[in-house]
Amino acid sequence: MDRVMSELNLSNEAVADKTRQSLLWFTIVPFTMQVLRFGISILLARILSPSDFGLIGIISVLLYYCDSFSNFGFSKAIVQKKSIVQEHYSIFFTFNIVVSMCFFVAAQGFSGSIASFFETQDIAEALQFFSFLFLISAVAAGPLVKLKRELNFKAIAIIQAIRMSITMTLSLILALQGFAFWAIIYAMLISHVIELLLLLYTTRQFPRISLEFGYLKELFHFGLWDFIGAQCRLLSENIDKIIIGKVLGTTSLGYYDKAYGISRMPNDQISVRLSLISFSSFSRVQDDEELLEMYFAKMMIINSILLFPIFLGLFWVADSFILALLGAKWEPIVTCFKTLLISYIFSSLGNPVISLNNAASHVKAQTLVFLILVIPMIGGLIVAVPH
Repeated sequence: MDRVMSELNLSNEAVADKTRQSLLWFTIVPFTMQVLRFGISILLARILSPSDFGLIGIISVLLYYCDSFSNFGFSKAIVQKKSIVQEHYSIFFTFNIVVSMCFFVAAQGFSGSIASFFETQDIAEALQFFSFLFLISAVAAGPLVKLKRELNFKAIAIIQAIRMSITMTLSLILALQGFAFWAIIYAMLISHVIELLLLLYTTRQFPRISLEFGYLKELFHFGLWDFIGAQCRLLSENIDKIIIGKVLGTTSLGYYDKAYGISRMPNDQISVRLSLISFSSFSRVQDDEELLEMYFAKMMIINSILLFPIFLGLFWVADSFILALLGAKWEPIVTCFKTLLISYIFSSLGNPVISLNNAASHVKAQTLVFLILVIPMIGGLIVAVPH
């Protein structure tokens, strides 16, 4: 019984029902929370300094980039695979925890060198403390992917809403008490621990060590190319912060990171969430080409109707929007903010396409496109940022 797990074979009607429910819960609830989060971020921007946000930006880039290695694309492989057994989840956890422990040890050992590279000594202690997220994420990955495979985005939305509420409340309280950038670090760690406990309780998908590497091999082909594609996306989304932080310093990075964070909120909270639901839904009907095309068209329409007015509206009122909400000290981000808003119009259109390609097992071709595009982008950043 431990080796066998019932496969998830949903009828087309069940997939449609779960997709509609997921769209309702995984967009409206997080969007509501994001509005509250945005309000808290405005208050934090008035309390904390740009250099505080710059330091958090550097640490987040390093941790989240390294954290992506532990997943190796296997989570999407589990969602996309037509049938799975318990051992797929167990070997997934085993791989995650081994890689995450390696990065955790590396963060503890090399934090001083990283701080010297960015010429900001506060990074060392903050990175050592924040690196516990590696271990938390490794345990949470299994329950989270199980919910995604089952199209149970209602549970994901509720759990993430609880985590965000705790993060917002604690970060604001600690910031008011003078904890500076530590307010954000402490709040994130505590909220992620609570999120992990809720995931384990909801799914009963507890960590199990497995050495059945044959199951890992089944996930490897899809996972490898998705992993390479994820690295390209992470590199394209974060290399700018590393270069800016190194060349221009944490204050300039703080300005950029704030503009980047605000401009990408609609994309992350609407388009990216729609794409997560799309991938799970597309994967369940991947053999029905007509139904797959219909789902894709609907997702593109929903994506465009929701996001285009938001991005264009923010662009129109960007000057007064930034000054009124963040204050005069954040005025330098206005031009950057406008530029990023335009870029995210195009980026948001790509998310449903990525989900479709992944579900239809076209992940290799899609990854090669990312590889071709990311090279000139990095070259452009290296040349342009010093100026």
